Amino acid sequence: MDSERILEFMFTVVGAGTAGYWVVILFMRYTFPFERTGWHFAAGGILAVLSICTLLAWLSSPSSPARRQLPVLDDTVDSPSDESCPNMVLNEDPTTPVADVLVDEPPPSAASDESDRRFANPLFSLADLVQAVRPAVVRIHTASGSGSGFIINAHGTIVTNRHVVGHHTSVMVRLDDGRRVSGRVSRIHPVADLAIVRITAPHLEDVPLADVHRVPVGAHVVAFGYPLADSIGPEMTVTEGILSAKRVRHGLQELQTSAAVNPGNSGGPLVDLATGGVVGVIFASIDEGPRGTPIEGIHFAISINEVKTWLTSR
Repeated sequence: MDSERILEFMFTVVGAGTAGYWVVILFMRYTFPFERTGWHFAAGGILAVLSICTLLAWLSSPSSPARRQLPVLDDTVDSPSDESCPNMVLNEDPTTPVADVLVDEPPPSAASDESDRRFANPLFSLADLVQAVRPAVVRIHTASGSGSGFIINAHGTIVTNRHVVGHHTSVMVRLDDGRRVSGRVSRIHPVADLAIVRITAPHLEDVPLADVHRVPVGAHVVAFGYPLADSIGPEMTVTEGILSAKRVRHGLQELQTSAAVNPGNSGGPLVDLATGGVVGVIFASIDEGPRGTPIEGIHFAISINEVKTWLTSR
C-alpha cells in the first residue's frame, strides 16, 4: 500500500473513531446521567487533533480531489493507429498480398506530351481539373471486387493499393474511354498499401505527380475514383476537400483530407486543385471513434512522395 492510500486509510479510521467517540459521549450524556471528567475532554481533544492533522495531510497529497491534476495534452499528434481507432477501415477488404515481384519500371518522371498540354496551365477550375485528370483514372477489377488506380506514364504504369489487387497477379483494367485491358501486378510495397499494375495499350494518358512538400496544409484537393461502382453505377466520381494534415505513421508520410471517399475509391488519386498534380493515393478512412462516436471528414492518402521514392529505389 503506497503512502497516499495509507493517509486515506488513516483519515478514514481516525475520522470514524472521532465521530463515534462523540456520538457515544452525547448518547450517554442525554440517556444516562454521568459526570464528565477531564479524561473525556482529553480523549476527545486528542482524537480531534489527530483527525484534523490527518485531514490536512490527505488534502495536501497528490491523490486528493483538491490537488488532482488535469490531463496534460500532448502537442504531438500521432496518426490514428489500430489501437487508438479500432474502426479505421480500408476502403476495400484487405486480402493476402502477392509476392513482391520486381520488374523494371519506367521512372515516374516527365509526363507525356499529351499530359503536358492538358496540364500546361495551372490553377484549374474544378471542372477543368476533372477533364484533365479523368483520362488517367482507371477502375481495377479482380475476382474479389474492384477499386481505383491512375496511370503515371505513357508506358502503362498504374499506381493503386495493395489491398485492391489482393492476392491476384493479374487484373482487368477499365480505362476512362471504356476500353478493357489485362493488367499484370508487377510490384507491391512491403509496408505501405501500394501496388503497381502494368498494362499495354495505345493512346494512354497519364497524370503528373506533385511534390507534397510544395502543397501546403489547407490546399484544395480533389479525390477521384469509382466508389460503390457495383451498387450505384460504374461512372467515375470526384469529391472536393482540403489537405487537412500531413502525418507520419510507421515511418511513412500519410495525408489526411476532408474530401469524401468510400469503398471503391481505394487506389484513386488525390489531386491538388491548383496544379493538377497527384499528391496522394487514397487508401483509408475513419468512420467511428474509439467509443463508437461517429466521425466525418477524416480520410487518408499515402503521400505521392513515398510512391516516387519507392519507384526510384531498388
